[in-house]
Amino acid sequence: MMTSTSRKGVGLKALAIIFVVVTLLYVGIQRVYKHIHFGDCHLVACTTADILSDAVQHIVFIKTHKTGSSTTSAIINRYGLNMNLSFVINKNNWPSGNINFMSLSEDSVQTTFLPPRSKPSGGWKEYTYDICAVHARYFRSAFESFMPPDTRYVTILREPVSQFESAFHFFMFGNVVTGNHARDVFNEFLRAPKFYREQLNRERWLLSRNSQLYDLGLDHCFHDNETIVTDHIKMLQETLDLVLIVEYYDESLILLKKLMNWTFDDIVYIPQNERHCRLEIDLSMRVKIQNWNSVDKRLYDTFNKTFWDKVRDYGPSFDEDLRLFREKKDDVMTKCVDEVTVQKNWRNEPIIVYKSTYDTATCCRPFLMTYNEYEKCIWREQY
Repeated sequence: MMTSTSRKGVGLKALAIIFVVVTLLYVGIQRVYKHIHFGDCHLVACTTADILSDAVQHIVFIKTHKTGSSTTSAIINRYGLNMNLSFVINKNNWPSGNINFMSLSEDSVQTTFLPPRSKPSGGWKEYTYDICAVHARYFRSAFESFMPPDTRYVTILREPVSQFESAFHFFMFGNVVTGNHARDVFNEFLRAPKFYREQLNRERWLLSRNSQLYDLGLDHCFHDNETIVTDHIKMLQETLDLVLIVEYYDESLILLKKLMNWTFDDIVYIPQNERHCRLEIDLSMRVKIQNWNSVDKRLYDTFNKTFWDKVRDYGPSFDEDLRLFREKKDDVMTKCVDEVTVQKNWRNEPIIVYKSTYDTATCCRPFLMTYNEYEKCIWREQY
């Protein structure tokens, strides 16, 4: 017959076993939930190249709108996930994590961001992050309150006519115009842009004129003040470490590689969100778009010039490095892409999609992951 002491011992053992089983079940359920909700985030590198010991691991990428910035964010996010770094991500905006038009401040760490990797909630005064690559406007002092001192600040610009045409269709500015044909709608908007702009909601209003300078921190109410615009562009020249240019994207990534001391493997990419067809812009339309976005044109022209200054400063190895990079990029495309299709995105726009039936579970997958898939992986690590 069992004594009360022995029964008590058996009971405690049973409770311990139940606790272990419940804990394991909870952990298992959490893993399954994360896999279903956030996706498979196991990334395998295609090479075993050594990580450069003095590689820079802190970067703010100001993700401007409709400038090919999703491809760049994917490159940066891939690097950060491989290095187990912590990302700035808006906890109130699933899954993109974009901050968009919110004003950043020192309090944003507490009110807006997910905690850094392996940091508990509540200790926000000590939070620092390694990477920011979501849509967020450029407020340098705010960034400096939660990014390390050695952070590099980078953005990307696109020729304003091309950028406006892309934004017009993506954000559907033409919805406020009566018309049946895309070209007629586009021309009608350009005939009276101030009138039609006032019919747009706030988000589209903000993005329908000079949106690149707005993303870089200058409110629209100052865009007609030449002195303020001049001073702001000068400030950007002094505080941004690098401005990528969409029209010279591979050249831009070579400069980014040098700035961050990354490897060629770190910057290889497969394009994302490429539209299958674009509206043909004639000379009359081009002039109207440039006049409507005159501040963005001034911004772009300034940094297009300084971009080539940086290429010259790079030294005589630039052309060879560019050749090697494109060769490596072509190798990845050959290995990882065996089908190129055109599909409708969630806005019903036809976009080019690169697919692979080979090696998708291993080293090709990181190159084929979309921006949102990377953001889900970041949520998985920091949620």
